[in-house]
Amino acid sequence: MKDPLTETTALFSGLEPDAPATWPACCLVMIAGPDLGRRIELRPGELTIGRESHCDVVVPLGGISRVHCSIRSGEASVFLRDLGSTNGTHVNGQPVRAREDVPLRTGDLVAVGGAIFKLLDSASPESLYHEQVHRTMAVDGLTQVRNRRSLQEMLETEISRSRRHLHRLCLLLIDVDRFKEINDQHGHLGGDHVLQRIAAQLAQQARREDCVARYGGDEFAIVMPETDRGGALVFGERLRGAVELDGIRFGEATVQVTISVGVAEWSPNMTRPEDLIAAADVSLYEAKHAGRNRVAG
Repeated sequence: MKDPLTETTALFSGLEPDAPATWPACCLVMIAGPDLGRRIELRPGELTIGRESHCDVVVPLGGISRVHCSIRSGEASVFLRDLGSTNGTHVNGQPVRAREDVPLRTGDLVAVGGAIFKLLDSASPESLYHEQVHRTMAVDGLTQVRNRRSLQEMLETEISRSRRHLHRLCLLLIDVDRFKEINDQHGHLGGDHVLQRIAAQLAQQARREDCVARYGGDEFAIVMPETDRGGALVFGERLRGAVELDGIRFGEATVQVTISVGVAEWSPNMTRPEDLIAAADVSLYEAKHAGRNRVAG
């Protein structure tokens, strides 16, 4: 039977360790697994990889333990530690001992169950190539914000951080009011133009750390890390007002558009990302039922 790690090593050259890995310029890139091309920038401290949602990097594969391994980054070095996983962790095809720190160098391949990560310089051409691959898979083609799959990934990551560090986390669900009427009056090209303009507005208003995504059809979502319910409600109202004041030009027509916003905050009694989405959806329904063009939560 062919060894997938050996084949991947042959495919991705550059395994020769040219320098010790250092966190300011290093990232992990998934080159085999469910989130192909995903790039994880390394920062000072420790991140965990495993199946459980509280891990920093969640990889939902059967051969991966709940909390499989960790990557610890310092100012001058990066270390990997297997956390007693069932199937072990491999670096460049070699098994690592459980609970033992193994130094990593740029170019190293880390196999975690059926997923393979490569440690790269963040500015290297290969790293940028993988980022582009992941962007192609993660971005909605029409609106150029993240797609639903990428939103789910972001939610899992931020929920695990919120659990670990007790940070606040909010989700906004945003629906374009009477979008069917816009499509009927201005055609699907006009409707697409409205969605593009609203996506641009949301991205412009959001912070750098927020995740703006097209949730589906005429619905968008924004993940807001380290934000409580009050802050998310204020932000949602700012979004609502900005969209209402923005007359969207399409051909000779000006389309007046409004949005409804539902806000929910992550709480300890929630167990899955779907729980947070469901709570935001209830708030969105309240905003729509109360007359649209408003924020609820």
